[in-house]
Amino acid sequence: MQEQSDNVLKQQNRKVLRIIGAMLWTIEMINEELQRKNVIERVLEKRKTQKTASKGLGSVNVNSGGS
Repeated sequence: MQEQSDNVLKQQNRKVLRIIGAMLWTIEMINEELQRKNVIERVLEKRKTQKTASKGLGSVNVNSGGS
């Protein structure tokens, strides 16, 4: 009886470990995706800043040239 109970516990432990492993893998995938998203957001923000700066320079040049 004890041996059967031990086997059931071992099976349950294996299932729990598989679930934990799957959860860890999922967390790692989400973390990698968030890192990629952050990189993309930084690039887009940099482009936006550069466009804003170049528009500002363009208007200064037009205004200076007209004076």
